[in-house]
Amino acid sequence: MSGTNFSNNATTYTKEHEQEIQEKFKIKNEPYIFFLSTIEPRKNIETLIKAFDYIKEKEKSNLKLILAGRIWMEI
Repeated sequence: MSGTNFSNNATTYTKEHEQEIQEKFKIKNEPYIFFLSTIEPRKNIETLIKAFDYIKEKEKSNLKLILAGRIWMEI
C-alpha cells in the first residue's frame, strides 16, 4: 500500500493502515495480495482465486490472498 489516492472519493492508506490490516489478518512479515473492491461478477474474482491457487501451488509459497469489500447486489 503506497498511500496513493487514486480518485477523489478514495481513502488514502498510510503505513498505519497497512499495519492494522496486517495485524487483523495475522499476516505480519508474510507475503500477501490484498484485493479491496466491491464483490461482483464483473470483477472476475473467480479467476483471481484460480490464479492465486495456481501460483501458490506451483511456487510452494505461503502467500496469502485477502478479499475485502461490499457484496454487490443487482436490484
